[in-house]
Amino acid sequence: MEKVTYFDIEYANSKNIKIIGDIPIYVPLDSADVWAEPGEFLLDENLKPKCVAGCPPDSFSADGQLWGNPIYDWKKMKENGFVWWKKRLGAAKHMYDVIRIDHFRGFDEYFSIPAGAEDARTGHWEKGPGMDLFRKVSEAFPGREIIAEDLGYVTDSVRQLVKDSGYPGMKVLEFAFDSRDSGCAEDYLPHNYEKNSVVYTGTHDNETLAGWFMGLDKANKDHIRAYLSDEATPLKKIYKKLINLGLMCAAKDCIVPIQDWLGLDNSARMNQPGTVNVNWSWRLLPGQLTDELCEELGLQKADVIAVGSHDTASAVVSVPASEEDFIYISCGTWSLFGIETPEPIINDEVAALNFTNEGGVGGTIRVLKNICGMWLLERCRAEWGEIGYGELIAQAEKAEPFRSIINPDAPCFANPESMTAAIDGYCVATNQPVPSCIGEYVRTIFESLALRYRQVVGMLSEFTGVKVEQLYVIGGGAKNDMLNQFSSNAIGVEVTTGASEATAWGNIAVQAESTKQCGGFAEIMQMCSPLLESKHYEPQDKELWQQGYEKFLSVYKEI
Repeated sequence: MEKVTYFDIEYANSKNIKIIGDIPIYVPLDSADVWAEPGEFLLDENLKPKCVAGCPPDSFSADGQLWGNPIYDWKKMKENGFVWWKKRLGAAKHMYDVIRIDHFRGFDEYFSIPAGAEDARTGHWEKGPGMDLFRKVSEAFPGREIIAEDLGYVTDSVRQLVKDSGYPGMKVLEFAFDSRDSGCAEDYLPHNYEKNSVVYTGTHDNETLAGWFMGLDKANKDHIRAYLSDEATPLKKIYKKLINLGLMCAAKDCIVPIQDWLGLDNSARMNQPGTVNVNWSWRLLPGQLTDELCEELGLQKADVIAVGSHDTASAVVSVPASEEDFIYISCGTWSLFGIETPEPIINDEVAALNFTNEGGVGGTIRVLKNICGMWLLERCRAEWGEIGYGELIAQAEKAEPFRSIINPDAPCFANPESMTAAIDGYCVATNQPVPSCIGEYVRTIFESLALRYRQVVGMLSEFTGVKVEQLYVIGGGAKNDMLNQFSSNAIGVEVTTGASEATAWGNIAVQAESTKQCGGFAEIMQMCSPLLESKHYEPQDKELWQQGYEKFLSVYKEI
């Protein structure tokens, strides 16, 4: 598996910092995990969930929590040696020093809710994989640091699973002093903590420490003061005493969210389970990390810089364009095709063509269309085995041009059991020859993508009035010489490539611009251009590609 780094782990480690990454037990139905391996989940013949995940009703939620995630086919996973989980944890090891596995009790028993239920009341418990899974994990990743999120109502069998795994469990201070919690409060009192555990003042799913305390009734507040033997500390400062309690207990590690160090109320809460549209919006703002708090924590004061809210927003910053009206493709698994504008473009034509308006850096709007990209080829490669891109392109160069053309965005290519079979079926349905070798499949994919790009360029030009004189390609597709040359041929303009790691370069540019160490984004990217190995492709074979486009339009189908 290719190593992908989201954090500079080595730099963090050099500063005596470890990165803890959270892995939720479940994944969404529309995730790449489910699309790529639908057989690992309990889905029906239409790839719809037979049952979904959640939590039963408790004192905090009378209806329980209906998460809606598809549930794993644990029987099949056990038969194949839990290969899906080993892949998932293997990818995580490149990103994190320590992995926290969410909802650990779900590996002992999981709550299954019938698909289509309106709440979690009709759910029931099923037996999970238990140590069968974690023995395989230990064999694959000996010595791997893992934290078991074993919160909530913990049964004896869950306690035994945590003990057998050897992973440290979690403790949350708030759970120890809240009579509203029907869980095992005794387990969370600090004097009962074992060394092999990690204590949190509160997690992302809890109220902030200060907000939680101020919301308690008098009896619970008195209980806390009695436990602390503290009648003098003002109510608004008790959070500091609770933090100290966590730091002094026997647990091997203590994790304190920055909201708790700052003593913030519940307006700074990160997540409220079972709700939508109100979560994960809190941000640490400049000035909140004061000199006094930095001194208390032994930290050097650091600036907080907000980059693009979406990876593509940052990626677009790295486009090596000097003109204002430029068209770009952020090309990877998908191809995000668009322009930047000062205002959104909202009308019936834009809606009918399925373009979106998304926020960009510096108050811009990215008017773009999400179309297919390397998804087609990667699914084919999964059938062919490990064949490098160099060999694939060499074989494609020997294939006949425009022998077979497809609509890359046809629904039949969304998530077929076999991508090559789906391409064959499209060709048969449009009276074209079926590809007979790997090179012909690759050429079909690349030519079809380039012709689809031409079609979308026409749409974009029509409703924006932007004249396309050059196309900029960023992302992983910037390294694909054949596709970039085909794109230039199909559209009839010069194609210029930018950074393959465009999001990272865009983030660097945003940080440099915000600190005023350089000029605007364009100047910064011009300074970095010698490092980006930008390439230029000029149009070739104009008449041949015009014929190819006419064939594309004639076989263009939504099948």
